[in-house]
Amino acid sequence: MAVPRTTRSAATLVAAGAVLGAAAAVLALKASRTPDRPAVQGIPRPPWHFLALVAGQGSAGFADGSPGRARFAGPVALAVSPDGERLAVADRENQRVRLVQLNGDGGVSTVAGGVAAGLSLPNAVAFLTNDTLAVNDEGNALVRQVDLRSGVLSTLAGSGERGALDGEAPKAALGEIFSIAFHEKEKALYLSQPNAGALRRLDLTARVVRTVLRDDPRIPHPGALAIHEGALIVADRDGAVWRLGPSPDPEAKAEEVPLEPLGSLARVAALASSGGALYALEARSDTPLVRVLPSPPEPVTLLSVHGEEQDSRKNALGPHLVVGSEFPAGLAGSKRADRELFVSSTELASILAVKDYDFARHRDAALEREGDVTDYGYPTRKPAGVFRLLTIGDSHLFYETAKEQRRWGTFNRIETTPKRLELFLNTWSALDGRTARYEVLTLGKGSSHPLFVWPVYDAPSLARRYDVDLVVLVVPPDDATLNAYLDRPATEEGLPASSLDPEHLLLPVSEKVKRSPARSLFEKAAARGLFHAVTETQGEFTASMGVLAGMPELHGDLLDLMARPLAALRLALDAAPGEKSRPIRLVLTFAPYGRRGSSEAAAAFLSEVAGRAGVPYVNLAEDIDVLRETYYPISEMDSLDHSHAGGHALLGFLLARRLVKSGLVPF
Repeated sequence: MAVPRTTRSAATLVAAGAVLGAAAAVLALKASRTPDRPAVQGIPRPPWHFLALVAGQGSAGFADGSPGRARFAGPVALAVSPDGERLAVADRENQRVRLVQLNGDGGVSTVAGGVAAGLSLPNAVAFLTNDTLAVNDEGNALVRQVDLRSGVLSTLAGSGERGALDGEAPKAALGEIFSIAFHEKEKALYLSQPNAGALRRLDLTARVVRTVLRDDPRIPHPGALAIHEGALIVADRDGAVWRLGPSPDPEAKAEEVPLEPLGSLARVAALASSGGALYALEARSDTPLVRVLPSPPEPVTLLSVHGEEQDSRKNALGPHLVVGSEFPAGLAGSKRADRELFVSSTELASILAVKDYDFARHRDAALEREGDVTDYGYPTRKPAGVFRLLTIGDSHLFYETAKEQRRWGTFNRIETTPKRLELFLNTWSALDGRTARYEVLTLGKGSSHPLFVWPVYDAPSLARRYDVDLVVLVVPPDDATLNAYLDRPATEEGLPASSLDPEHLLLPVSEKVKRSPARSLFEKAAARGLFHAVTETQGEFTASMGVLAGMPELHGDLLDLMARPLAALRLALDAAPGEKSRPIRLVLTFAPYGRRGSSEAAAAFLSEVAGRAGVPYVNLAEDIDVLRETYYPISEMDSLDHSHAGGHALLGFLLARRLVKSGLVPF
């Protein structure tokens, strides 16, 4: 649809954003200190978001402690524990192995290395169990084991001599190992030695090291390793990525080792698996993070909360990922969330968490996805410890103005109300030192679709599929629900059908009225001159919902017609608990237009509708009315009234505050 032009200046939007940021900080701090919601005593934590810090102060050095105070120097390899609770870091230049608590306080501690500890230049790590860690001690040409409970450092393999000599683990020659990967089913640790052209295997049961591949023309320089869906993945230093077949006979010749080509990249520095996808880090690349599988390989976009893509190491805002080719790079798949990755940034001397939700493909907020949420590619499996919301609304929820469209070439999804709600909830929780995490998904359709009706048919199955905890139906002062009672045939439950029917559309207005569950309302409104036939087959109301609701003779009928689909949605969600033992909650939220004008009547009526349907009600009009002049304008100054970026941010913040204060969202 065409988007009207606006006359606001860029300075107005920038100023509004700055004021909003300051106001949000002050209000969040005040709310967090209210007596009825005491703040958890704790230091700020990194927020749960698409691109976030895990740990690291941002400059090289050594320090244990909180996520924002810990320091690393050359974090070149990462590994996640089987239970997903801890992240191991090979902190090469500090000669230490570090451990990051992914839950709890997120603190960083040292588990091996340091002065006189005998660990030298650790450059690869792999968890064997939740409490046992394998470490490549490159400086001593040994593979070591760290018992995380006792802190004991022992030797798994290696004589201290460098080379590729096989044999019993204590006699094997190692050194110049680039990557290690633990195959749990085989109880074996795979080791790559690109300079020797060798892929080695340490049998942890027999304590024997043998060579799997050596000088193989398919993989002349085995480098990065990972386990993906039960199979070993090997990347040649020159870029080819292969899947190793089932563990071959120990006496098999190299050419008999089954290898399946997965793609060709350039200078692969690390591999990792997450949520059914395989990822690689490419050295000296402007788009270093690549999704290898599902094929074909595709660069992964990192997304700033301001909307800019953060792929390039040459980005003017400063690089997040700079991957060199001299050392391995840290890349590990999360266990707590599908398609979440932990990446070590040598440029920032920090560990980052990034999510791959197909941001570039789903950037345009106006694009609908048939049979799915209108959002980024969130995994259907809800991350552990996350409270997931599904916001439902019309175009006011996810459209922007012509100014944003000119800036981005589209409506940038990251700037819409649901994404700002997600950002504010997670930021608020992080700054309070809390462990609560949130995801906010969107389901939307244009304003021509009846907002109280179509969610009854579309939302329950999606809420079940995505394991949603709370559905937030966001409605403006008017929508197309009353017209749906005329233009659509009725179901046995007295609701408008899920879609238009061509034969019904061609019926005369008088016949449609006779067949409609809203017949009484249409006839009473027509008698007052508030409803009439525009053509033989089309009719319209000439007053807003608020005006109609203010008329005693229409009020009862209108209340019943609007509450009926809302109650049906509540019951459908009650019956669709998904994997949970409790029903999915529903809340009705009123979001007034940004333009000046009273919305008191509509707000009061929708409160009655929510009460009749048995759902909680959140009224943002009370907040907007007192803030409108301070933030004015927050939307287009025409009949469409879509919010600009600052308006969406304001609505997202107000909604976050109301949902938390009402107890609908745990905090």
